[in-house]
Amino acid sequence: MPFHLCCLLLLELVDPLHKSGLLRQILLQAVITDKVGSQCKDIILTALCTVHHEIQLPHSLVKDALRAKRSQEATEREWRRKELEDERKKAEVTAMLMKSRTDQIRQKQHFLAVQATKERLEFERVLK
Repeated sequence: MPFHLCCLLLLELVDPLHKSGLLRQILLQAVITDKVGSQCKDIILTALCTVHHEIQLPHSLVKDALRAKRSQEATEREWRRKELEDERKKAEVTAMLMKSRTDQIRQKQHFLAVQATKERLEFERVLK
């Protein structure tokens, strides 16, 4: 069961118990945005466990919420890994481009030095 559906169910079960407060706001935010921070997830899961003990929620709901949290965390880890990989590739390409540009400048300077030497020799030859 997706995390936001667990939050919806929990909201229905918690609503009679807690008419207002942080938990209700967090649950509503989780349902509306389908995104919650890790601290909010912990609060929601704690509330879920508390309500589970108070009114005997089905054990599968708690398991589903935990599974959804783990799945979302795995997705976030994968996203961070991809971001790091993209940054690494970008740094590699940038370094390669900088090296290529440096080589190009060095070759241009060498070519100009050789050209100047040829012209100087030609000039000296003409003068003699």
